[in-house]
Amino acid sequence: MMSVALFRPALLCASRVSSVARTAASSSSSNSSNSSTSTTSDSQSKAQVRFMNGYERTVAAIFKEVRETRQKAATGDWEVPKLFLVERVMPYYGAPHWEKNILQLLKLAPSKEDRKAHISRPVGSRTIVKNTPFICKMLWQVKHLVKVTPITFPDGEPTEVTTGTHLGRDGVFRKVPPLQVQEQQLLEPATYSKRKFATQEIRKVLHRNWNYNLS
Repeated sequence: MMSVALFRPALLCASRVSSVARTAASSSSSNSSNSSTSTTSDSQSKAQVRFMNGYERTVAAIFKEVRETRQKAATGDWEVPKLFLVERVMPYYGAPHWEKNILQLLKLAPSKEDRKAHISRPVGSRTIVKNTPFICKMLWQVKHLVKVTPITFPDGEPTEVTTGTHLGRDGVFRKVPPLQVQEQQLLEPATYSKRKFATQEIRKVLHRNWNYNLS
């Protein structure tokens, strides 16, 4: 029979190989776990909301409103306005000549005739235009200088009978009802009763006014 001593070197070598393989497997698993945790942390950091300044918030709000308007127009829930209230919110100094010409056509910048008549059209000047393709094309070219607000008629469109109206800066057109007085008050004669003051009351008031004027 063969002794166990002959197989001892082979057993030692096999144990060393198994230990090396075990350490390699553990290191690879740790590296894979570290890489997975790093990728998850990177994805979480990217998923965090980035801080937005005031300009970016304004731009995001404008684009959100535009998207909502387009969705309403696609579904047919949007009522197309007939008129626009256009207000100039930025100065036109340094703007190209075609933008100045558009502002003059819209009566938002003084023309030669306006300068001769000493008519000024500063920032904040407003005008009312129709919602037509030609007007919309002009407004698109000067969209960075003006503010366009659709005019709405919650009380209905005015007629020839309508007398009092009011258009706000938010584009809401309101009908102001006329003042009404009861007919009985117009027919009945006015009665007045004279009010009498005592001498002491008049003297007290005059004396107080005299003292205040001296001080």
